This record gives sequence, structure tokens and C-alpha cells, in this order.
Amino acid sequence: LVALLLVGCGRRSTWEDSDADPAESVALYDGQELLRARRVADATQHFESLVARWPTSWRAHRALQDAHRQGLTPGDFHHRYTDAVEDRPDDGLAWYLRGRALIADREEAKRCLDRSIELEPNRPWAYVGLAYLHYARGDLFSAVELYEQTTARLPRSRALRLAAANQYIELRLLVKAQRQLEVALVLAPDDPAVQAAMGKVQVGLNNDAG
Repeated sequence: LVALLLVGCGRRSTWEDSDADPAESVALYDGQELLRARRVADATQHFESLVARWPTSWRAHRALQDAHRQGLTPGDFHHRYTDAVEDRPDDGLAWYLRGRALIADREEAKRCLDRSIELEPNRPWAYVGLAYLHYARGDLFSAVELYEQTTARLPRSRALRLAAANQYIELRLLVKAQRQLEVALVLAPDDPAVQAAMGKVQVGLNNDAG
């Protein structure tokens, strides 16, 4: 199927990942391993260096926010990400991080994520956040519908394909997950997260070699 996708869509170069994030995936995964090992201070320092190196990387800023969520007091964390939009009201990343920081406040989080989309409609992350809000309130139909609509509009987004696939895996819709991951593998064949998700799908479909 992957081969058919490549043939049907023309040259492989036309199916490069459209998310265009400059941060190196390996460096991001190294920091995530530090967080999983509960080395929060080391992870924070690591992600701060990534943000300094790639200040436009949404993935690096997301990862640093995860470290801050664990390492800062609730008050400091709140102010760091809610006050940023006052200084940068036209910054889609700032609005996204504010929405992500306030994800437990569903109405405010939605307002922030919607604003981020208005400012950066081709970035995947705010859509993923909105899908999570649907999921968190038990509206699985709207979460799936949002992924279907957004991947149709941004078909070359690895992040959206992977997030949609993970949602389908949780819902045990493994064939749908596989379809999303087959495209994600064309976009990012060396991405460990995509490979791991595909592995789960293959095991669930009893296609594992063992």
C-alpha cells in the first residue's frame, strides 16, 4: 500500500512532512527519556538548550512545557504560559502553549487553541489539542471527525497522522489506524514514535512476525 501511495502521488518529494519543525527528533526523544526517568532538572536544561537552538520549533517548546509542568510550582507554571500572550498577542505558538497549559479548563483551553488556529492554521498541534478536549468530555465522534477533517486538509502532517492513529488505536479501530500510519511512514520513515505505533497496530491485527 505504501508503494501504491508513492506511485499514485507522484514523486516522493511531494510527500515530505509539511510540519517543517527544525528540531531534531533524536534530541527531542533524548529529553523525553530524561523526563521518563524523572530527571526533571536535566530534562528542563536539555529542552531549554533545544529551544535556544531552534526558537521556532513548536515541538521543542511543547517538550519544554512538559518539563516545566513537572518542575515548576503551579503558580509559576501558570504565569509563565498564561502571561506570554499578553506580550505576544499575535503569536500562534504562545496561544497554543497557553491552551495546553490550561487544558483542564476546557472552555478557556478551547478559546486559546481556536485563536492559535486562526493565527497558524497550518500547524497541527492546536487541532490535536481540540481533539483531546472532545475526547476528554467523552465526545469520541467529534474527536474522530476532527482528525478526519484536518488530515484531509493537511494530508502531509506527520503529527496529525500519528495523533489520529493513536486515537484510533485507543478506540480499537486498528485498520483506520494502520491507514494513517502507512502515510505517516511515507512522511517520516525513521520516526520512532510512528514505528512504535505501527508495531502496536500490527500486533493488534495479529500480523506480528513472532
